[in-house]
Formats: sequence, structure tokens, C-alpha cells
Amino acid sequence: MDKKIARFTTFFLAFLSLSASANDVFSGGYAIPPQTAKAESMGGAAVAGVDDPSAVYVNPGALTRVDGNQILGGLTYVNTISSITNSGATSRNIHDDDFLPNLFANYHIPNSKFTIGVGSYTPFGLATSYKPEAFTRYAALRSELKTIFVTPTLAWEPAPYLSVGGGVSFVHASGLLSRAIFFGPFGDGKLRITDTDNAYGFKLGALVKPSA
Repeated sequence: MDKKIARFTTFFLAFLSLSASANDVFSGGYAIPPQTAKAESMGGAAVAGVDDPSAVYVNPGALTRVDGNQILGGLTYVNTISSITNSGATSRNIHDDDFLPNLFANYHIPNSKFTIGVGSYTPFGLATSYKPEAFTRYAALRSELKTIFVTPTLAWEPAPYLSVGGGVSFVHASGLLSRAIFFGPFGDGKLRITDTDNAYGFKLGALVKPSA
């Protein structure tokens, strides 16, 4: 696992080193802390108030409080409008649309205090594209970082006022970076680097609900 992380890190460091001659660095990305419309409307403050299967992402301990067995899906649309201006010339990011699906589900194990859940979601990423003839080509042509998290989760309610839960996240990431290279009278060349990697993480949560 350490070798994979080292390889993925080297991939990005190599690209940054090759881009060191550029005067500017062009980038753009997105981060989506809330994964559902409800969490978004609450400003992301849903840790103690989640009552649907997205508890897998927000607070695994709250899975036992979900009413029944449910499946919840959603789609997030990200529109990125960005441009770079230098000496009167403007280069616009032509990749401005991203559609990010998510899916959550929970199941209460009969005759027990346990609930299982699973979630698939994309909390962050990157996608930018600049025209090959734009001046930004020497810093970036296409930049892309895709991530997907799949998190199976188990929650337990040891007492009416307490629930605890945790899950393991399988994370798949793929990256692509490309730029033009100036070869003087020979015109431009193109550098393209791409790689993928897998990683693991974990999520723990608890919900305390004092009873009257």
C-alpha cells in the first residue's frame, strides 16, 4: 500500500516539476461536503439531525435511527465558470459541467440492535480543459481528478439513548494532467500523465439522544 501511495505522489510531483517554468498555475475544482439536498439546506450541520441512509456519510451512528429500510439516491450538478486573463488575452475553461451521483441504503437486521448501510459518493474532484491554441496550454490543457468512495457501514444501538457506528471506505482515484511543451521552430509538443490508485479509510460516529 505504501508503494502505491508513493507512486501516486510521485506522479503529481513530477507534473508540478515539469510545470515549474510556467509563470502562472491554472486550476479549478469542487468539494461537496453535504451529499444530500437536506444536508445542503442545513448548511452541512446534519450530524445530529440526519434521519435517512446518508448517515453512512454524515454520521454512521445515526443509522439505527432511520425509519425502516430505505434507499436514497441523488445527483449533484456542478457548473464551473472560470477564465484566465493575461496581457489582454483571455483563456476560458471549456469544461464547466459535472454530474456527480450518490447512492445510500440501510437495512435493520431483524431481532437485533444492529443496522447495516452502504454508500457510494463523490465528495470532491477536478476537471478543467483549455483550448490547444490558448496561451494557457503551456501550464495546462486538461486536468482531471476523479474520486469515488464506497463505504459499507455497521451501526449498533446498545441503549435507547446511544448509537455507535463505523465503516470502511474503499476509495478509487484517477488523475490526468496534460500540457503543451514549446519546441521553438518545431512547434509544440504535448505532455500527458495519467495514473490510478486505490486507498482505504474509515469513518466512526456516535449519536447520543438523552431520553426524558
